[in-house]
Amino acid sequence: MGRAHEGIAAGIQREELRDSSFQRIRPPGSATLRVLFYEAQRMGIWTSLPGTMVLTAATCLISGCGSGKSDVPVGDAAENIRKLALAYVEYAAANQGVGPADKSTLAKFLAKDNLISDEEAQAFFVSPRDKQPYVIRWRKRPMGNPVGNNPPQPNIIIFESTGADGTRYVADGRLSVKELSGTAFSQAVPDYQSAAK
Repeated sequence: MGRAHEGIAAGIQREELRDSSFQRIRPPGSATLRVLFYEAQRMGIWTSLPGTMVLTAATCLISGCGSGKSDVPVGDAAENIRKLALAYVEYAAANQGVGPADKSTLAKFLAKDNLISDEEAQAFFVSPRDKQPYVIRWRKRPMGNPVGNNPPQPNIIIFESTGADGTRYVADGRLSVKELSGTAFSQAVPDYQSAAK
């Protein structure tokens, strides 16, 4: 591991944000960057110039370089799915880039990593919009494999079971939360029926 990477990782780990539901929570980009760096090392592209350029571009995408205000869902349902996605990606970052195997594993990690009770952790697994548990795609890598010189694209890891008003909230491995129409959802998650709750 190069000194630049160690410096970035150390800087990321020192940062903390405060949240009313969590005692401490790391910045969303930090977990995604750790997964991205892990995947780059695993595929041997970290030390190459094209690999470095890919990582730089991906880092810019994750941190929102030069982007204006984003139009993302807000409210309790969006916050719940966002916090679950953050815990999922943090778990993957600590476990060779692979997400948790089941709800119990994710709930324990969420509670322990954020110093909340098991009961508080369980509350995040249900969407306030449709009153149903979020569908979580277990054992997924938050970021897909890069194609050519393009950065890896995030996998959808969590989504609402039925949603509301013809839309569903989805969260991907880059911790982006979106509200998708029925058609857009079907295109984004074509294998929904095989995704385990």
